[in-house]
Amino acid sequence: RPDEHTPSGVEEVAAIYVEEIQRHRPDGPVVIAGISLAGFVAFEVAQQLLEAGREVLLVVLLDAAGPGGERSVGLAKRIAIHLKRLRGGGIAHLRSLAVGLVGSARQMFWTARVRAQRLLGRPTPESLWVHRFVLANVSSVEGYEARPCSSRLLVVHAADEEFDDPEVVRAGFGWGPYAAGGIEVIEVPGDHMSILEEPNVGILADEIRASIATATRMPT
Repeated sequence: RPDEHTPSGVEEVAAIYVEEIQRHRPDGPVVIAGISLAGFVAFEVAQQLLEAGREVLLVVLLDAAGPGGERSVGLAKRIAIHLKRLRGGGIAHLRSLAVGLVGSARQMFWTARVRAQRLLGRPTPESLWVHRFVLANVSSVEGYEARPCSSRLLVVHAADEEFDDPEVVRAGFGWGPYAAGGIEVIEVPGDHMSILEEPNVGILADEIRASIATATRMPT
């Protein structure tokens, strides 16, 4: 439930995680990971740990577009992707597309309601708590100012997310300008969430292990 004490910024949320890491694992190298918008929090956690003198071997950004990284393919490519999926999935793809469009429209409607409540100075109704939480996350990320990170970054892109601009993904999915410690971009099977499900998660785990091994051998 959101309240007046809910952390509002990426840095503030990251500081909570840093405090827990320092309490439960005060020594030795660490690997930090985050998926989607939480990739920004993971990135900031690594920055704060580095500033505290900790060794951060690797920052794993799981299908998490960085600053300027959320760029889609053009209209012609989008149509081609939909036609390919229609040939492969038929009615199921149309149903999935319709569900997605309806979901997006609903999210826009509820977001507008949350903003209206704020403008009117009214408390958020209980039915809108989840939408207020989502909006707060998006606002926090939009206000975050990333800075170069000296730890190595592993950017994991979900192969089934075909609407992401491939050139942007190959360039670091928005994280390239902040990868002072080096960057690796890989693709694993699955979509935004199924990369964390079997059998895709096993492939993901193998890739992360390999990247940790590489980071461990690199000179500090």
